[in-house]
Amino acid sequence: MGETEVCNRALILCGCSRGISSMDEKSAEAAVCKRVYLPVFRSLLAAHPWSWSVRICTLEQMDVSVPGWKYLYTPPQDCAALCRVFNEAAANAPFRMLTVEARKGVFEAAVATDLYRAYAEFRSGAIPPFMPDLFAEALAYRLAMEICVSLQGGDVNMREHLARFYNEAVQRAAWNDANEAVPGAEAGEWADEYVRGRG
Repeated sequence: MGETEVCNRALILCGCSRGISSMDEKSAEAAVCKRVYLPVFRSLLAAHPWSWSVRICTLEQMDVSVPGWKYLYTPPQDCAALCRVFNEAAANAPFRMLTVEARKGVFEAAVATDLYRAYAEFRSGAIPPFMPDLFAEALAYRLAMEICVSLQGGDVNMREHLARFYNEAVQRAAWNDANEAVPGAEAGEWADEYVRGRG
């Protein structure tokens, strides 16, 4: 499902008779959905390490240094959570997120690590054009919780009712997501395998 489909599902769940064709249309339903969609999405994204939201990218080295770390890198765009830092020799290296003075009076986020030519595995906070069905269903229930009071005349009982279904939907989506992921090699195993392959 995409954004509009999720919103229409949420509107149905909270008893609204009208749907929307876009979050940018001129209607009360669209306005409420647009106002709460991003915070609700990010809240649900933080509830579980969703495997489909994981990205890998090369980190860009910064021309700045701090004591205790060999390298500083610019964090990935749309990074909601940094999972690990690695390169061809190390599968999981120590790192720390910092705020550093990149230029005089200008502070920027940075990833500090001792790895050269590092990569990052991170969870993206960007809203995808489409998302897994079970995640979208959980998102619709959470969205319905947030909009029902506004659109249904302050019905708190409905919100509590939707909250129970939301919790069940999140558990189903998280369980399904966890079963689609295969545990990877430990950091030492990766490094050893890489060394053996080059020998």
